[in-house]
Amino acid sequence: MNLPCLYYRISLNLPSVFRDMTRYSANPANPAKSAKTRGSYLRVNFKNTREAAKALAGKKLSNAIKYLKDVKELKQAIPFRRFNGGVGRCAQAKAFGATQGMKRINGTTRHDMAQLETTWHNSKRHGTTRHGTS
Repeated sequence: MNLPCLYYRISLNLPSVFRDMTRYSANPANPAKSAKTRGSYLRVNFKNTREAAKALAGKKLSNAIKYLKDVKELKQAIPFRRFNGGVGRCAQAKAFGATQGMKRINGTTRHDMAQLETTWHNSKRHGTTRHGTS
């Protein structure tokens, strides 16, 4: 019994932008000055990883690594803004304009540190490392 695949039929009518899907969520504005990394089949909590990624967004690589080391040493917290149900309050989240933050995110912090190190190695390999970012 052959059933038609509805998704396949719909996807043929989409523009080429949607047919040629990439494995990254966004392309950088200046590819010559940026490096990419990705992970798949990771055993981490999605909500914790999302909040950690939002906290790291827009930071330079050296500042992001320093921030995650501080989170690991419980000197700073990761602010929880969207998925904040059941997350307690902490005074360290005031630095980000939030009241709820989590200090202990071991799996996510370890994964994010590995991703940042991979990004740094990719930037070194492609020659995009600058003095202020490494």
